[in-house]
Amino acid sequence: KRHGTRGTGSDGRGGAGLAQRGRGDQLDEVPEDDRTGRDLIPAPDFSIPADGLKLPSGEKSRAKANIEAIKLVKKLIAEDRPATTEEQAILSKFVGWGGLVNALDESKAEWASIYKQLRGLMTEEEFKAALASTKNAHYTSVEVIRSIYEGLRGLGFRGGRLLEPSAGIGHFLGAMPEDLAKLITGKTMVELDKLTGSIAKYLYPGADTRIMGFEEAKLPDDYYDIVISNVPFGNYGVADK
Repeated sequence: KRHGTRGTGSDGRGGAGLAQRGRGDQLDEVPEDDRTGRDLIPAPDFSIPADGLKLPSGEKSRAKANIEAIKLVKKLIAEDRPATTEEQAILSKFVGWGGLVNALDESKAEWASIYKQLRGLMTEEEFKAALASTKNAHYTSVEVIRSIYEGLRGLGFRGGRLLEPSAGIGHFLGAMPEDLAKLITGKTMVELDKLTGSIAKYLYPGADTRIMGFEEAKLPDDYYDIVISNVPFGNYGVADK
C-alpha cells in the first residue's frame, strides 16, 4: 500500500479521499472467478472491534508484532489453510514499516536482535520491499476511517461495489460500520507489497484482493460505485503512458 498511486499502504497512507458513482440500480456480486483465493481462504472477514485494534505501544513492540504476523502468514500459506479467528487477531496487528525504519537498519546495535529475526524470516525481495515502504507505509487510524464512512452517510451512500486501491492489510474493510457493510455487494482491494497483501487476503477472504501495483490491476471501467482509501502521497515523479 508503496510508490504514490501504486496501490499500496494501507488502508491507505496520507491524502484521504472517497468517491461515489451514485447508481441506484440493483448491483450484482463481483464474478466468482474474479475473486482471489476464495477456495483457499473461506474464513469470515475480520471485523475491527468497536474499541479498536489495541496495537502494542513502542517501536520495538510493534516490530515484534509485525514479526509474529509475518511468521503466521507464512505458516498459513505453507499449510494451505484459512486463518482462525484468533490468528486473524494476530495478523491484524501488522502495522507495516513506516516509522519502524530502525528495525531494518543493520547499523542500529540496539535493534540487532529484531534485525536478525527479520533477515532470517524474510526473503531478499520481501526485505527490499519493506525498506522501500518506510517513507509512506503509515496505516490509517481506525478513528479516521470511521469518520470517512460517516462522510459517506452524509453523501447519501446507497450501496454497491467498493474498491480500495491502496489497501495495506485492509483496515478500510475491517472498520466499515456493520450497517454500511450490508450495502456492499462486492469488494476489491489492491496492494503492492506481497506480504502485506497476503495478510489482507487472510483477514478479508470475501474480497477480491489483487497483489500488484494499482497501475497493473485490470479493473473494469464504470464498475465500482465507491472508491475509498487514504492513498500514500509525496513528492514522487509518476511515469505514465
